[in-house]
Amino acid sequence: MTMARRLVKVALTAAEWPLRVVHPTVPGSVDGGASAPRRILVWTMDRLGDVVRATGALEALRERHPEAEITVVAAGRAAPVLEAHPAVDALEVVADCHRPRDHLRVLRRLRRQRFDLAVLMEADPGWTRLGAWWTRALRVGARVCFDFGDGVPAGFRGVVLGGHGSWVDEFAALVEAPAAGAARRRTRIVLTASERARAETILAEHGLGGGARFAVVHPGSNFLTVARQWPVERFAELVRWLTDRHRLPVVLTGVSAEQGIVNEVLRGAGGGNVHDLCGRLGVRELAAVAERATLCVVNDTGPLHVFQALDRPTVAILGATAPEVVGIAPRTAVARKALPCSPCAFHQGWRECSNARRWECMQALDVDAVRAVVETVLAAAPPAPGDDALAPAWPARPAEAQSR
Repeated sequence: MTMARRLVKVALTAAEWPLRVVHPTVPGSVDGGASAPRRILVWTMDRLGDVVRATGALEALRERHPEAEITVVAAGRAAPVLEAHPAVDALEVVADCHRPRDHLRVLRRLRRQRFDLAVLMEADPGWTRLGAWWTRALRVGARVCFDFGDGVPAGFRGVVLGGHGSWVDEFAALVEAPAAGAARRRTRIVLTASERARAETILAEHGLGGGARFAVVHPGSNFLTVARQWPVERFAELVRWLTDRHRLPVVLTGVSAEQGIVNEVLRGAGGGNVHDLCGRLGVRELAAVAERATLCVVNDTGPLHVFQALDRPTVAILGATAPEVVGIAPRTAVARKALPCSPCAFHQGWRECSNARRWECMQALDVDAVRAVVETVLAAAPPAPGDDALAPAWPARPAEAQSR
């Protein structure tokens, strides 16, 4: 985080403090006193993974208030996953969430609307403080946000963070009271026919059109290159094994800044049927390509949640993060290193690594352990399109394989 961004967060904290209150909060309360709201504002500056995990809560909000108009304000880095979503009536995008003028542009567009309810679907306390100022500027009546343990902004009803389950469950608890025995909310990304056609064109350029089987491997971890990054040389070995052992073409994905990582995987994989799409796909194009994949392998980063929202067979490589916090979908299997000190990252982030071998949870996870998880997922995967063989039934959840 740059010094300028840190100063903004400090300023927000100082400005908010006189208005903060500490009081008992009401878990699972969506309305905050508003009955049948006509216009609802949902606000989030979260990154890709958290916004995807909030889609279940958006659907719960729509079910609870089917007649309301729901407007979502989201950061440009994650807003595309909400396009075409049936729970969203209007999507307002803050292009750069760290640039004040981009916030002001959207505020000006919304200031004439009268929102009856605001829900801050925000996992970060700093951004929650900014969201609180937003709702005051728009004079929203009832307001709901997470209570991170140090009270909530004045005028808000707080939902205590933690105790509901994964982040999918936590976001859902903002808008509905958890019910015993109720099915957990699922995340969802809605793609259009034109986006699927575009993905088919991209895949056909690499000889993967017409329903061909392939794996998507996403070897980067954005800026978390230590705590969530499985070693690149092991990704390369895994890719080589997928192409040689399973005759499965591999599509490598990533943002432009991760091109160096992808290049290392390409070199280590030694050629073969490996295709570089790093930097070529926007969020929705990535989703449309992944929707066609036989298998997805990914670190604990935003695309993991994209693949899960698409219900794809996925292997999640986890380190510090607790699987129960991530929100593991039925078609996802976890590969992780079992250590006495792990996991150490929960809803409020991870503690400073206390292991003498820092981030050993990522460094000591060997390729054989990840291969075993991949084999589990591939054995349960449905056949390629056009195959007349019956697909084996999916297990309720593939067993988590751990490296010992």
